[in-house]
Amino acid sequence: KLDNGSTHTLSVARDAVAEAIDALNKQINAELYSSYIYLAMSAYLESLALPGMARWMKVQRPGI
Repeated sequence: KLDNGSTHTLSVARDAVAEAIDALNKQINAELYSSYIYLAMSAYLESLALPGMARWMKVQRPGI
């Protein structure tokens, strides 16, 4: 059986892990969103017959 101090320590550790997971999920979502924006801009530039700029957008796209 855990004493009160150990229970508190586990609770703090659990909260820290939950915060880290939330931060990681937010970062992953931001990276995915950014990647899709670059891909959309690339498609738009391709539709304007600007293949060089479209290719540049694809190169700039964050790797996932």
